[in-house]
Amino acid sequence: MKKILLSIAIVALASIGQAQITLIQDIDPAGSSDPCSFHELNGKLYFNANDGVNGRELWSYDPGTNTAQMVYNIAPGASSALYADFSSNNGTSIVLNGKLYFSADDQTNGSELWVYDGTNAPTMVSDLNPGSTGSAPNGFIVMNNKLYFTAVSAMSGNELWVYDPVTNVAQVISDIASGTDNSDPRNKAVFNNKLYFRAYTAASGAELYVYDPATNTTTMVAEIEAGANGSDPDYLMVANNKLYFVAYTIAYGHEVYNYTGTGNPTRITDVAPNAGDGLFAMADVLFNNKLILCASNGTNGMELYSMDLATNTVQLVYEIEPGAGSSYPMGFTVYGYKLYFNAGSSAGGNELWVYDGTNPPSMVQDLNPGAGNATPLLLNRMGDKLYMNAANATSGYELFVLYDAAVSVGEHYKEVSVVSYPVPATEMAHIRITTPSSVSCSVAMYDMTGRVVFEKALANYAQGTSEIEVPMSTLATGNYIYKLADKTGEVFATGKIVRQ
Repeated sequence: MKKILLSIAIVALASIGQAQITLIQDIDPAGSSDPCSFHELNGKLYFNANDGVNGRELWSYDPGTNTAQMVYNIAPGASSALYADFSSNNGTSIVLNGKLYFSADDQTNGSELWVYDGTNAPTMVSDLNPGSTGSAPNGFIVMNNKLYFTAVSAMSGNELWVYDPVTNVAQVISDIASGTDNSDPRNKAVFNNKLYFRAYTAASGAELYVYDPATNTTTMVAEIEAGANGSDPDYLMVANNKLYFVAYTIAYGHEVYNYTGTGNPTRITDVAPNAGDGLFAMADVLFNNKLILCASNGTNGMELYSMDLATNTVQLVYEIEPGAGSSYPMGFTVYGYKLYFNAGSSAGGNELWVYDGTNPPSMVQDLNPGAGNATPLLLNRMGDKLYMNAANATSGYELFVLYDAAVSVGEHYKEVSVVSYPVPATEMAHIRITTPSSVSCSVAMYDMTGRVVFEKALANYAQGTSEIEVPMSTLATGNYIYKLADKTGEVFATGKIVRQ
């Protein structure tokens, strides 16, 4: 039996003022470089930005030297190779097997799938839609060591694709909206080794679909809102062996649903009673075993709410903008056992806020003083720091960092116990995670050559004990190494499983 116990002492801050947001580099002194699509690779932070001279290109930041620089000018001159996407860090890029995959336009082939290994010049993976139009790959997610995304082709329209880095082959999975019509798959999540996503057809509107790689089939999970309107499922996330998402019906407006993998999804909230539109957004992380929501009960505006997973009880956490006004809390992430997000107030503008789970949320810093808007976006933790796109009073939207001296690398995983059993394993091995607070992690297991033989996508695990089953019957006898990594890809626990 292999047991790893991570115990990290956290010293409470005397005041939130100890955590300061600072500008890393004014990449475009004359305007805004608007950095986005943040990813960690080999100890560096990669993102795309526009320096005002070379267009929007791939950049990197090295915390060791505290410098940011352009990696490569893919589109010649001032033309932009990359696109600004502020909806998600995985919108137009993702890391798979130590390489950065992203959508880029070299001004010859249109926007296509590219790859960067951290050393050599970026290269185009495949010309999925030949010609200058491009396939515009987006909405990246990894499942079973393959890259899934949405892309356009002249034959099938905008549909779901898969790329296998082993065979170097990319192909359309299924033509959900037949012919050149677009099903526009988006809002993807991996659950029970299947890919769930929102897709559109003229007959049913946008509904929840699932792709099963074991059978290579794509099906609609349920028609939540009957007819052509569709329920438009969004904010898909996995927690406690269930798929959670927000969907719309005429009868109840936008509310939270969950799905166990069988039967039909179940609506579990009615924040704004009956047809009131109760939800605006849902976080993709758990905080204190609760879903975090931007919601309204129909009386106050869109504010910070939480939902207890054990009871499905929804409650208002705090009204940042009192009365009927809305603070619209968004962009949630956990850093140092605290929930960080951006929110707006008439007094302080849109700034970074923090919630410790007990005391009322507070503004971290009035980065753009008074009613000015810092609008911190795409909060991304790397090591012991939190990076973001934000603005202060003197710069445009640039790369900023929050550093809290009380936070150490891996602080999310205080006293996380990881145990694998039985030893040795034959048909099935189990990885047991015991944690005093909710964690988000992915699992990968490797043979002794470094080949991935098992993967479980990023999921949320609540306080207490959770178990992950690892099928072993098809594997050769010998030793296997598993690794647990957080949302940023940082490994926080490893162990060994012996196959007999």
